[in-house]
Amino acid sequence: MKNLLLLITLSFLLSYLSCVDVKPPAVFSSGGGTMRGRVPMSWVFFSPDNKESEINVFTEKGSVTLESLDVYELNSIWDGGRDEIYRPQFHYSPKTGVMGDPHGLVYYDGEYHLFYQWEGPWGHAVSTDMIHWQQLTEALTPDAHAGGHSVYSGSCVVDCNNTAGFKTGENDVIVAIYTINNDGMESQALAYSNDRGRTFTAYAGNPVMATEYDKRDPKVFWYESDSKWVMALHNKFGVDFYSSPNLKDWTYMSRVEGFHECPDIFELPVDGDPKNTKWVLLDASNTGYRLGQFDGTAFIPETPGMPIDFGRNHYATQTFSNIPKSDGRTIQMAWMKSAHFPGMPFDQQQTFPSELSLRTFADGVRLCRAPIREIESIRGKHYQWSNETLMEDSESLLSGINHELIEIIAVFDLTDATSPEFGFHLPDAVIYYYVAASQLTVLHNNIETTATLKPENNKISIHILLDRASLEVYAN
Repeated sequence: MKNLLLLITLSFLLSYLSCVDVKPPAVFSSGGGTMRGRVPMSWVFFSPDNKESEINVFTEKGSVTLESLDVYELNSIWDGGRDEIYRPQFHYSPKTGVMGDPHGLVYYDGEYHLFYQWEGPWGHAVSTDMIHWQQLTEALTPDAHAGGHSVYSGSCVVDCNNTAGFKTGENDVIVAIYTINNDGMESQALAYSNDRGRTFTAYAGNPVMATEYDKRDPKVFWYESDSKWVMALHNKFGVDFYSSPNLKDWTYMSRVEGFHECPDIFELPVDGDPKNTKWVLLDASNTGYRLGQFDGTAFIPETPGMPIDFGRNHYATQTFSNIPKSDGRTIQMAWMKSAHFPGMPFDQQQTFPSELSLRTFADGVRLCRAPIREIESIRGKHYQWSNETLMEDSESLLSGINHELIEIIAVFDLTDATSPEFGFHLPDAVIYYYVAASQLTVLHNNIETTATLKPENNKISIHILLDRASLEVYAN
């Protein structure tokens, strides 16, 4: 089996840590606990004094072979106007205001739509590549779409067959399905757009689902086999499933226990085999995705809950709907919860978009994540080395590279390694690989995050994305 990415999404927001799972077998230890699974991690950090600090690849004692090393200087996605000292340069953040959960991720007519919690309303941005974003005006507001109450999480679909009857022009209708919150009492509502998501009209028949306590965050998708819409809806400590022919009239079908808010559900092939698929059901927290089968009525779990992320910042993940079959990818974004950017006109950011897949390992089928290939569009100057022997007193290969936005792709060959540890020095963080323990560790603010990382074909691969305020690492 070829090497896969152990996504260690290291995104730092001040001193907060988040870890996203991707490569088994993995162990992550935090707060005295140990969790076995597949690892990604995420941190976010601020150090204006280190804005262009040098990076370095190192080894302690002995030697190790660096089979290949590619370093790219990355370009900002902003065309001016968003260059504050803490502003993420290739992760999305709003121009002003506080952002939260991603909502309604949807693709239509050449555009990816990112809706998100933006203090009171739904914020909105569009992109042709999920890298370069254009912020638009607010999409849903409490006054226009929730009777003066709060607009909470939800999803968007493209109603290609006009099942709801909202279509008035040539464009297919984008329908938002969302929660209205009135002091904890929650109902589900619709709004629709006939102009490619630029404006939304509240459905006159709202709410489409009766008001109840702690029942929210509808994730809706088209179930082709039965030609119907399916809704996964958070209901206290589980997920309820409903069906509808038209997005307006909903019928209860089933329930599965043991999930938190903001559910998402999708089908993926195992090891790329379209004849062997599993469904993935997950929630906002880092404690649970389950693999299983969905028969159009009920989700039948086949695994216990497994963590998708091990840290504090990765939250409320959602996947894009209506991705063209010719593309075929399942693409995910999440809110980097609890991030704070002091003194800035904005607060919070989204994760870098990632592609999801299912892969088989010795301990079973696991959910994997990798950064989307579109990152190639922001690569600039390229540095490259191959078959270098690193020694403790070797001159740094990366001396002189001090660009603040960096991508690093490295492959270490352990066949003849005598060094007990090697890794990278980065601004405000150090990445260590301990050979004897098969352990990957990231040190930030004197806090260590550790995962077991077994070599693949006696090699360790490390892929790093360094933004102005975040670090993401993908290993093997």
